[in-house]
Amino acid sequence: MIKSRVIISVCLLTILTLFIAKPAYVEACSCAGPPSVEKQFDMMSAVFSGTVVSMIDPPQKRIMSSADPVTIVFDVDKVWKGEVTESTKVYTAMGGESCGYEHFEIGQQFLVLANSTDEGQLLTGMCTATMKLSAAQHEIASLGDGYLPLKAVELPEMEDKTSLAVLWIISGILILVLGMALVVVLRMRRR
Repeated sequence: MIKSRVIISVCLLTILTLFIAKPAYVEACSCAGPPSVEKQFDMMSAVFSGTVVSMIDPPQKRIMSSADPVTIVFDVDKVWKGEVTESTKVYTAMGGESCGYEHFEIGQQFLVLANSTDEGQLLTGMCTATMKLSAAQHEIASLGDGYLPLKAVELPEMEDKTSLAVLWIISGILILVLGMALVVVLRMRRR
Protein backbone atom coordinates (compact mmCIF):
# COMPACT_ATOMS: atom_id res chain seq x y z
CA MET A 1 0.00 0.00 0.00
CA ILE A 2 2.77 2.46 0.93
CA LYS A 3 4.74 1.43 -2.15
CA SER A 4 1.84 2.25 -4.48
CA ARG A 5 1.29 5.64 -2.77
CA VAL A 6 4.97 6.51 -3.29
CA ILE A 7 4.78 5.54 -6.97
CA ILE A 8 1.60 7.57 -7.49
CA SER A 9 3.11 10.55 -5.66
CA VAL A 10 6.28 10.44 -7.80
CA CYS A 11 4.19 10.21 -10.99
CA LEU A 12 2.00 13.15 -9.95
CA LEU A 13 5.03 15.19 -8.96
CA THR A 14 6.68 14.46 -12.32
CA ILE A 15 3.55 15.45 -14.26
CA LEU A 16 3.13 18.60 -12.16
CA THR A 17 6.79 19.52 -12.76
CA LEU A 18 6.35 19.16 -16.52
CA PHE A 19 3.44 21.61 -16.47
CA ILE A 20 5.10 24.14 -14.16
CA ALA A 21 8.70 24.06 -15.38
CA LYS A 22 9.23 25.69 -18.73
CA PRO A 23 12.26 25.11 -20.91
CA ALA A 24 14.71 27.96 -21.14
CA TYR A 25 13.93 30.41 -23.90
CA VAL A 26 16.72 30.21 -26.46
CA GLU A 27 16.89 32.64 -29.31
CA ALA A 28 18.81 32.01 -32.51
CA CYS A 29 20.49 34.85 -34.32
CA SER A 30 18.01 37.47 -35.34
CA CYS A 31 18.74 40.52 -37.46
CA ALA A 32 16.35 43.32 -38.18
CA GLY A 33 17.65 43.05 -41.71
CA PRO A 34 21.07 44.27 -42.62
CA PRO A 35 21.26 48.03 -42.86
CA SER A 36 22.45 49.50 -46.11
CA VAL A 37 26.15 49.52 -46.89
CA GLU A 38 26.11 53.31 -46.58
CA LYS A 39 24.79 53.11 -42.99
CA GLN A 40 27.21 50.33 -42.01
CA PHE A 41 30.26 51.93 -43.61
CA ASP A 42 31.00 54.15 -40.58
CA MET A 43 30.49 51.30 -38.11
CA MET A 44 32.78 48.79 -39.85
CA SER A 45 36.58 48.50 -39.66
CA ALA A 46 36.98 47.14 -43.18
CA VAL A 47 35.00 47.16 -46.41
CA PHE A 48 36.43 45.34 -49.42
CA SER A 49 35.66 43.06 -52.33
CA GLY A 50 37.47 39.83 -53.04
CA THR A 51 37.38 36.22 -54.13
CA VAL A 52 37.20 33.38 -51.60
CA VAL A 53 40.33 31.24 -52.08
CA SER A 54 39.94 28.95 -49.08
CA MET A 55 37.68 28.15 -46.15
CA ILE A 56 39.17 26.61 -43.03
CA ASP A 57 36.80 24.93 -40.59
CA PRO A 58 37.51 25.19 -36.86
CA PRO A 59 39.52 22.34 -35.32
CA GLN A 60 37.38 19.34 -34.43
CA LYS A 61 36.67 18.87 -30.74
CA ARG A 62 34.30 16.73 -28.70
CA ILE A 63 31.72 19.47 -28.38
CA MET A 64 31.35 21.82 -31.32
CA SER A 65 29.40 25.07 -31.26
CA SER A 66 27.73 27.00 -34.05
CA ALA A 67 29.79 29.95 -32.77
CA ASP A 68 33.13 28.24 -33.53
CA PRO A 69 34.93 30.42 -36.09
CA VAL A 70 35.42 29.49 -39.74
CA THR A 71 38.40 31.20 -41.42
CA ILE A 72 37.69 32.60 -44.87
CA VAL A 73 40.73 33.62 -46.93
CA PHE A 74 40.16 36.26 -49.62
CA ASP A 75 42.18 37.40 -52.60
CA VAL A 76 41.24 41.09 -52.26
CA ASP A 77 40.50 43.15 -55.39
CA LYS A 78 39.41 46.52 -54.05
CA VAL A 79 39.20 48.25 -50.66
CA TRP A 80 36.88 51.05 -49.55
CA LYS A 81 37.83 51.14 -45.89
CA GLY A 82 40.59 49.80 -43.68
CA GLU A 83 44.14 48.57 -44.10
CA VAL A 84 43.37 45.38 -45.99
CA THR A 85 46.12 43.33 -47.63
CA GLU A 86 45.95 41.43 -50.92
CA SER A 87 45.37 38.19 -49.02
CA THR A 88 43.08 38.72 -46.05
CA LYS A 89 41.51 36.39 -43.48
CA VAL A 90 38.00 37.03 -42.25
CA TYR A 91 36.31 35.03 -39.50
CA THR A 92 32.64 34.17 -39.16
CA ALA A 93 30.68 31.87 -36.88
CA MET A 94 30.26 28.35 -38.24
CA GLY A 95 26.46 28.44 -38.12
CA GLY A 96 23.71 30.88 -38.86
CA GLU A 97 22.30 30.22 -35.38
CA SER A 98 25.27 32.23 -34.08
CA CYS A 99 24.96 34.88 -36.81
CA GLY A 100 27.61 33.30 -39.01
CA TYR A 101 27.55 34.16 -42.70
CA GLU A 102 26.92 30.77 -44.35
CA HIS A 103 26.97 31.77 -48.03
CA PHE A 104 30.71 31.95 -48.68
CA GLU A 105 31.86 29.70 -51.54
CA ILE A 106 35.36 29.09 -52.85
CA GLY A 107 35.87 30.87 -56.17
CA GLN A 108 32.99 33.33 -55.60
CA GLN A 109 33.43 37.10 -55.25
CA PHE A 110 31.96 38.96 -52.29
CA LEU A 111 31.53 42.45 -50.93
CA VAL A 112 32.67 42.06 -47.32
CA LEU A 113 31.93 44.35 -44.39
CA ALA A 114 33.83 43.39 -41.24
CA ASN A 115 34.69 44.66 -37.78
CA SER A 116 38.08 44.28 -36.17
CA THR A 117 38.64 42.53 -32.82
CA ASP A 118 41.13 43.74 -30.23
CA GLU A 119 43.56 41.18 -31.69
CA GLY A 120 43.14 42.66 -35.18
CA GLN A 121 41.05 39.82 -36.62
CA LEU A 122 38.27 40.78 -39.03
CA LEU A 123 34.81 39.41 -38.19
CA THR A 124 31.71 39.35 -40.37
CA GLY A 125 28.30 37.77 -40.08
CA MET A 126 24.80 37.58 -41.42
CA CYS A 127 23.78 40.85 -39.72
CA THR A 128 26.20 42.82 -41.88
CA ALA A 129 25.69 43.81 -45.50
CA THR A 130 28.22 41.19 -46.66
CA MET A 131 26.93 39.70 -49.91
CA LYS A 132 27.88 38.16 -53.24
CA LEU A 133 29.48 40.77 -55.45
CA SER A 134 27.07 39.94 -58.30
CA ALA A 135 24.18 41.12 -56.08
CA ALA A 136 26.00 44.24 -54.84
CA GLN A 137 26.09 46.49 -57.91
CA HIS A 138 24.02 49.23 -56.24
CA GLU A 139 26.17 49.04 -53.09
CA ILE A 140 29.42 49.17 -55.09
CA ALA A 141 28.16 52.24 -56.97
CA SER A 142 27.33 54.01 -53.70
CA LEU A 143 30.78 53.26 -52.24
CA GLY A 144 32.68 54.97 -55.05
CA ASP A 145 36.09 54.20 -56.49
CA GLY A 146 37.92 52.56 -53.60
CA TYR A 147 41.64 51.75 -53.66
CA LEU A 148 43.97 48.79 -54.15
CA PRO A 149 44.77 46.50 -51.21
CA LEU A 150 48.11 46.73 -49.43
CA LYS A 151 50.91 44.45 -50.57
CA ALA A 152 51.34 41.55 -48.18
CA VAL A 153 54.72 41.61 -46.44
CA GLU A 154 56.12 38.14 -46.17
CA LEU A 155 58.67 37.51 -43.47
CA PRO A 156 61.35 34.94 -44.22
CA GLU A 157 60.68 31.68 -42.47
CA MET A 158 63.31 29.98 -40.37
CA GLU A 159 64.78 26.95 -42.09
CA ASP A 160 64.18 24.80 -39.04
CA LYS A 161 63.93 24.95 -35.27
CA THR A 162 67.72 24.77 -34.99
CA SER A 163 68.02 28.23 -36.57
CA LEU A 164 65.54 29.61 -34.05
CA ALA A 165 67.42 27.98 -31.17
CA VAL A 166 70.71 29.48 -32.40
CA LEU A 167 69.06 32.90 -32.55
CA TRP A 168 67.86 32.54 -28.92
CA ILE A 169 71.30 31.37 -27.75
CA ILE A 170 73.05 34.31 -29.45
CA SER A 171 70.51 36.72 -27.94
CA GLY A 172 71.05 35.21 -24.50
CA ILE A 173 74.84 35.48 -24.77
CA LEU A 174 74.55 39.10 -25.92
CA ILE A 175 72.32 39.95 -22.94
CA LEU A 176 74.73 38.16 -20.58
CA VAL A 177 77.75 40.08 -21.95
CA LEU A 178 75.90 43.41 -21.68
CA GLY A 179 74.88 42.58 -18.12
CA MET A 180 78.46 41.72 -17.15
CA ALA A 181 79.71 44.95 -18.74
CA LEU A 182 77.16 46.92 -16.72
CA VAL A 183 78.31 45.24 -13.49
CA VAL A 184 81.96 46.06 -14.27
CA VAL A 185 81.10 49.71 -15.02
CA LEU A 186 79.09 50.03 -11.78
CA ARG A 187 81.94 48.52 -9.71
CA MET A 188 84.47 50.89 -11.29
CA ARG A 189 82.30 53.90 -10.37
CA ARG A 190 82.10 52.80 -6.72
CA ARG A 191 85.91 52.84 -6.35
